[in-house]
Amino acid sequence: MLNLLKWDTARKVAATSSVFILVNSISGIAGQLSKLSVDIDYFRILSLCLAVFIGGQIGSRMSLKWNPVIIKRMTAVLVLVAGINVLIKYW
Repeated sequence: MLNLLKWDTARKVAATSSVFILVNSISGIAGQLSKLSVDIDYFRILSLCLAVFIGGQIGSRMSLKWNPVIIKRMTAVLVLVAGINVLIKYW
């Protein structure tokens, strides 16, 4: 929506979306952890957090070199795939 409304540049829209996704993910993880038993695999959680951090760093560095049109298209594809997954899961 932010791209379609021409809210700002593609890079700023991607950065804003990333912050939203981070806050949403932290909220989801906190909710799931509140329902878990005492046996939590902290190594797995830390490994996933590290992978997400590294992926975010790589993505932010690559976005500085890519054409904004490519960033818009990749963001659109990502949102489309996520939407299709939600429809398939909850249909």
